Amino acid sequence: MKNNIIINKDLRFDYEDLMVLVDLDTPFTLRDVFKATMQSVIPRNVIKRMICPWIEDYWNEMESKPYEKHNDIEYLELVLMGETYKEEDVSQDYLSWEFRGVGKEGVIAEDVVKFYPPEKITAMINEGYREKYALDCLPVYTIADLEIKVKREISFAIYDRQYEVQNVKIRPNLTLIDLIYYVFWDLSFMGKPEDRDKAMEVLSKRASEIDKWSKEGTLDQHCIPWEEVKEKILKNKGE
Repeated sequence: MKNNIIINKDLRFDYEDLMVLVDLDTPFTLRDVFKATMQSVIPRNVIKRMICPWIEDYWNEMESKPYEKHNDIEYLELVLMGETYKEEDVSQDYLSWEFRGVGKEGVIAEDVVKFYPPEKITAMINEGYREKYALDCLPVYTIADLEIKVKREISFAIYDRQYEVQNVKIRPNLTLIDLIYYVFWDLSFMGKPEDRDKAMEVLSKRASEIDKWSKEGTLDQHCIPWEEVKEKILKNKGE
């Protein structure tokens, strides 16, 4: 049986390596994952079908510019997320891996601060709060050399008319194919880099509109309140 695989810029994996567990105690970066995948002995057309059809587009984007570290992200993280939906005597559980950016300890974004009272913000800072960032919106050259960590904890979101989060300590195991797949799934969620940039233009426009409506006091005329959406989801879940 093979020892755990160490991910670094010199790794050249083959088919037989895909189901081997990754050494999660040895640090590695997003660039290491990219290089190992791009120089794999597995044919490129197979890699594209198996992992990500746009992997070359993201590789070219990463190599096209010098590394420009994202100002707000300290490291990257793979975390196992769980969801439990309860209704009467029926419970449905879901587990999935999420690849995200993690901010600096105690630094809270302005758009988060405005939703909480000062005492809540103070408590969050004292508890070591860190912002979480979606990576599918970012050019990969801004996060290429950040370390990827695997969180030793599952975060379970429980929906039972009330929303509750429970955290469970674990020692995760990830095979090489799992890790690579989850990384590229999130990075390429919006499609190719060009598709991502177009989507971000639309999102930025919508955000500007919402800010404008908020200042005008007309937000309710243009948007559906979250409580109304949540009630509809809870009513229809399980159908």
